[in-house]
Amino acid sequence: MVGDYDSYFADRARRGAETSPTSATTEPAKTAPAKPRNAPKSGLTYKETRELETLEKTIAETERKIADIETLFSDPEFYRTRAAEAAPLQKELESLKTGLDDAYARWGELEDKKSGS
Repeated sequence: MVGDYDSYFADRARRGAETSPTSATTEPAKTAPAKPRNAPKSGLTYKETRELETLEKTIAETERKIADIETLFSDPEFYRTRAAEAAPLQKELESLKTGLDDAYARWGELEDKKSGS
């Protein structure tokens, strides 16, 4: 076999064409089916179930505290007798409302996951 690089590839292509009909009749090697990837489970984990239960209690408690503070603020006597407490209670009220919004958002996420949406 004398020749250059191009003649080598031309000869190789001819040999491949001669053997291809026999190789086409052989069956391809069978591979094992791919294992299915772990699909995310629908529903809640144990930890999320416990979190959902405590969130419901936390939301109820926070709503009660907010209602108590708002009741104080709606009483005109409060500002006459305990005016110094108004600013700290206002900050606490804002904090409670922010926490309540966050708790509702998380509760909604967990409920959606629980129902499989």
